[in-house]
Amino acid sequence: MGGSKSSPAPPPAPAPPPPSLEFNEPWRETPWQKKEVLEKNLRELKLSDPSVKYIRILLTGATGAGKSSFFNSVNSAFQGRITTEALADAETGTSFTKSYRTYYIRDGQSDLPFVFNDIMGLESGESQGADPEDIA
Repeated sequence: MGGSKSSPAPPPAPAPPPPSLEFNEPWRETPWQKKEVLEKNLRELKLSDPSVKYIRILLTGATGAGKSSFFNSVNSAFQGRITTEALADAETGTSFTKSYRTYYIRDGQSDLPFVFNDIMGLESGESQGADPEDIA
């Protein structure tokens, strides 16, 4: 085609570098003092009825939605370290939590006045998980 006088095509230009994943400025401000105020308010929470020892928070949701992981996150925030009291596994596709379980959050030597109740994931089908009709 060009004989001995042709020259090879120049190599393709290198691809441009990918955009930086870092920001020059924070993408949002995080007011950490609000976390401290919220944590203090929850630690000092007093229930108005002395016969009620705990506020019970029922964790419901689909299988693998993160109910047990949510408790672990809240507990970790109060303990100041990573905790995994509630075992969790979102990979199996079936409910990892097999029984109703109550989790307490410790504050020193006592429990905080609220607890989390963890149940099996909500699933359709018999014997698959918690039935939404059973939750009142």
